[in-house]
Amino acid sequence: MKLLNRVALITGGGSGIGRATAELFAREGARVVVADLNGTAASQTAKQIRSNGGEAASIQVDVSKTRDAEKMVTYTLSSYGQIDILFNSAGIIGREAYLWEATEEDFDQIISVNLKGVFLACKYAIPPMIERRSGVILSMSSLGGLVARQTNSLYNASKAGVVLITRVLAKELAPYGIRANCIAPITTDTPLLGAWPAEARATSASRIPLGRIIQPEEIAAAALFLASDDSAMITGIPLVIDGGYTA
Repeated sequence: MKLLNRVALITGGGSGIGRATAELFAREGARVVVADLNGTAASQTAKQIRSNGGEAASIQVDVSKTRDAEKMVTYTLSSYGQIDILFNSAGIIGREAYLWEATEEDFDQIISVNLKGVFLACKYAIPPMIERRSGVILSMSSLGGLVARQTNSLYNASKAGVVLITRVLAKELAPYGIRANCIAPITTDTPLLGAWPAEARATSASRIPLGRIIQPEEIAAAALFLASDDSAMITGIPLVIDGGYTA
């Protein structure tokens, strides 16, 4: 029970990495607030946690909207009285295109969710953490935030921004006993992959030395490590999970 009596707010908790992490955190003793653009999916995650004996609530939010970010933090505080862990898991891949072929709408969409969403959640969740002088902030970056890939300039930029926000927060929040880290995985088997054909999945797996794409539960396990006291002296890092790709 590594997260006993702690409260975790997880964005994008309705599916994929967010759902796997919400379920694992609950099994480890955390009370979980599941936030997602898909309110039904968020509710289903919370319901599953409760059916397994855990404690969870859910809320429908658009992480790119100021009002929604503030609302989910207020909801968490009113439900459980504190926020010990913020996991910014919500994200999108967006449309792949060469930079000169991308549209302003492409830029606005991906930056709003992947980067602005992290900014807004942190903006409202950090003050109550500072007041209690403790807390953990986790955010989903990507290997794409560290390694360039053609036709992915906007996605890469958004995830690189998450890495730098994390590093700055680590220094700004250290005096208050608050840690900030992010996770940077290679291809992970989530609904964001969409209807990838078997050939595309096989090609992606072949580029990874360990020979397969990552499962959401493996990212959740890394998130648990970073959220728990096991990583008490780790802050400001992008934890790379790439099966040896960048070795």
